[in-house]
Amino acid sequence: MALGRAAYDAIIEAGLSRTRPVVLGAATTMLGVMPLLQDVFWVSMALTIMGGLAFGTVITMVLVPTLYATL
Repeated sequence: MALGRAAYDAIIEAGLSRTRPVVLGAATTMLGVMPLLQDVFWVSMALTIMGGLAFGTVITMVLVPTLYATL
């Protein structure tokens, strides 16, 4: 608000500026874990890591700004 922006606009701008680093960090880790999908012993761990990163990315990019705007 110090720059004259509404709180909603500031939340949207902050979310957009953080989208690229968060998504790229999660994507590179998911791609790095993909070779483990071929091994029977490590497949469950790889799927858990990949699913957790995908879910965490959605939480970070959607739920956190929404809750911030609501509260």
